[in-house]
Amino acid sequence: RYLLLLGQLAGKKLVLGTYYGPNVQDMRFSRQFRKLLLSLAQYPIVLGGDFNAVADPELDRSDKSSRRWGAGGRTIEYYAEALGLVDLWRALHPGERDYTHLSRAHGTWSRLDYILISDSLFSSTRDVQIAP
Repeated sequence: RYLLLLGQLAGKKLVLGTYYGPNVQDMRFSRQFRKLLLSLAQYPIVLGGDFNAVADPELDRSDKSSRRWGAGGRTIEYYAEALGLVDLWRALHPGERDYTHLSRAHGTWSRLDYILISDSLFSSTRDVQIAP
């Protein structure tokens, strides 16, 4: 469900990771992953993937009647607060709506895929887009 690499880029240590969040609530998995990330928090982090959750139900879901967080609950909010990670797309596109997942069963769109980066790396970012 995840891969985390501790390496060097331009002579500086960095954690680069990919993540696939459970599509059902799995507290054991979530606790283990959070513990592992916290153990690496002294390094800048770049974490991307399908979190199977929305960061902001108002902006990240097309269905106005469904304002649930998703199976991951407030996972993204937790990473932002506990690890100082920034939702890169949202930070560069505040208030915009764009989506990465279509639920054909419900006929709705959601933004479930994220790139979260350490706040210390944000000033080095030029742009990020959601591609069709």
